[in-house]
Amino acid sequence: MRVYLDHHATTPLGDAARDAMARWIAEGHHGNPSSVHTAGRRARASLEDARLAVANAIGAAPREVVFTSGGTEAVHLAVGGVGDAVVPSRVLCDPGAHPCLRAACEALAARHGVRFEWLPMVAGTEGTLDLEATRVTLSERAFVAVSAVQHETGAITPLRGLHDAVHGARGVWVLDAAQALGKVALDAPALGAAAVSLSAHKIGGPAGVGAL
Repeated sequence: MRVYLDHHATTPLGDAARDAMARWIAEGHHGNPSSVHTAGRRARASLEDARLAVANAIGAAPREVVFTSGGTEAVHLAVGGVGDAVVPSRVLCDPGAHPCLRAACEALAARHGVRFEWLPMVAGTEGTLDLEATRVTLSERAFVAVSAVQHETGAITPLRGLHDAVHGARGVWVLDAAQALGKVALDAPALGAAAVSLSAHKIGGPAGVGAL
């Protein structure tokens, strides 16, 4: 008997996802959701059902949800799309962020010729954001990227306090919520992040599927 204890890295494919995929394949559904014929309309209906389910899970509107090829693409779209739009004065990332989030932030800083910096953490903790130090260090048009839940230690970022700090400094922030979905409550509009990235394989879905 195998005991698997690495769900933070990836989860096994869940029964609900497996059954939905098998049913879709068995019924011969293969339409392009942009086509107007019957097969296309069926595919479009399924796609929109999935979009609504993701939106409901985080309190967003369906029209705000964009599907991607995975969490990494969603992260890069969030950082690059929002960051390039605001033209950041600085780029700050939490030190415990997933490597793809760090890489996206480093690339953003390099594109705009600004400093890449780490957000301050509480000393002696396993990745707890120091909100007071963050408030002091932020400045106008600062771009901030954080993980909702640290992918190795499970440390939870105080997102409401972070939003108040970034908003007060007239900055902008994006959230990698891949490790939070299905584990902690997520209300995207209330959190105030400019973009939220998600990953299916962290919650029993297939690898290679993400959402922004």
